[in-house]
Amino acid sequence: MNMVAEMTADAREELLQQLANVVGPWHVMAGDSDLAATYREDWTDQFEGIPLAVVSPKSTEEVADTVKTCAKLGISVVPSGGRSITVEAGVFLQTAQEAASDADLIFPLTFGAQGSAMIGGGL
Repeated sequence: MNMVAEMTADAREELLQQLANVVGPWHVMAGDSDLAATYREDWTDQFEGIPLAVVSPKSTEEVADTVKTCAKLGISVVPSGGRSITVEAGVFLQTAQEAASDADLIFPLTFGAQGSAMIGGGL
């Protein structure tokens, strides 16, 4: 059974509201927005589907609560990865972290000399 196809408009709105309650309204994309359209294909361009919503949790707790919310309603969750930034070895760590943040991503490497350390020396 395709639960999404059989959802009423009210049920969809309720799901989107519950997801927004978990991650905040700015981290739930739905409908035909340009940004949501980029998630219709995986990063390998091998698989395609129309998502009901794209959710961007910012912590493991938000991931867990998002999955619990969807599971409670019988909605499948498809993780999406590979949507990242690429940096060169000569980029300062702090610059990479700021660029990732500007793109609503996280560059997970951090240490005290991030303002003077270059990626190539830190990896």
